[in-house]
Amino acid sequence: MFSLNTCQPLTCDLNLQDCVFSFNKKNIEVSAYPKPIKIFNKTTIKIKNFPHYSNLKIKIYSLNSYIGDIIPKFNIVNGDILINFIGRSITDDSRFRVEFLNNNAPTGFFFDFDVTMQKNFQTGNTH
Repeated sequence: MFSLNTCQPLTCDLNLQDCVFSFNKKNIEVSAYPKPIKIFNKTTIKIKNFPHYSNLKIKIYSLNSYIGDIIPKFNIVNGDILINFIGRSITDDSRFRVEFLNNNAPTGFFFDFDVTMQKNFQTGNTH
């Protein structure tokens, strides 16, 4: 059975903080809200400093419970990419990948984040 506890740790956890990833000699800033990210709730991801691609497409999918790709609509506002989506999963714990494509080919930039449906997510809260 899949467990987030047995996965390689994320280089940066979007549930806890904003993250910076290096891509093509640029620092790409990624933030997600609300935190923590939850399945079946609307999530907004903001990407700053991403290079311009003429035919950009974004694909979100679960790495451990693949049930199809989420191809979210996104807006570019003042150069920032804003993605709104609702995640879906068939397991309590999921690791998702957000992958950036140009002309349906990978650009090489992606990042992962974890979600859990368990009541006790990192904080010990029961709500």
